[in-house]
Amino acid sequence: MGFKIDLYKNGEQFKEFSGIQNLHRYLATISDYRPSQLYDLINFGIDEQMPWYLHGDKYEVRVAPEVREQRKNRKTRKCGTHEKIDNEVVIVGAGQSGSSFTGEKKSYNKLVRDRIPTIIASRGDSCRITVLDKEQYKSELRIKLMEEIEEYYLTDHDEEALTELADVLEVIMALSKVHGSTPEQLESKRVEKQKQRGGFEDRVYLIDTTVH
Repeated sequence: MGFKIDLYKNGEQFKEFSGIQNLHRYLATISDYRPSQLYDLINFGIDEQMPWYLHGDKYEVRVAPEVREQRKNRKTRKCGTHEKIDNEVVIVGAGQSGSSFTGEKKSYNKLVRDRIPTIIASRGDSCRITVLDKEQYKSELRIKLMEEIEEYYLTDHDEEALTELADVLEVIMALSKVHGSTPEQLESKRVEKQKQRGGFEDRVYLIDTTVH
């Protein structure tokens, strides 16, 4: 009987398997990867604790620490459509092989939405990603918030403005979790503050005050 493997999908526990073989059988039913590629992806997830992507969804496999400890001397470097390089993951586009970057390279070095790597790969392009630690994530979210606010500020049309505001809201929701809260708790604080000080619907513009 194999060791217990928990499969997470988009951040939530999805299924539980006993051993790599059973997980492999399941993944074979939902993907068109070759058997060897699936084994590489599973081993990659266990040994490197890094997510991988399938059909636009983010998957993670989690095992008990002692299982990973037993496997730590086994280095799974190449991972089918993914390749681990230090703390980076190479995601190779559809129809490509290996970690070839022979085309035009464009650098971004910024936090992106979770499914962006899958979208890039679906176009046949390749990309390199890394998973940030908690402090890096918090810092990059703050940078992302300023970026999205600036993009909103530069919009000229209502539809564009709403799109940018949706991006701002997504970052704010992520930041609320980083600060130990939830979007619902954040909304509760907003309502509480609105009751105390009002909102901005009356278009009040403060010119100055006189202190007596």
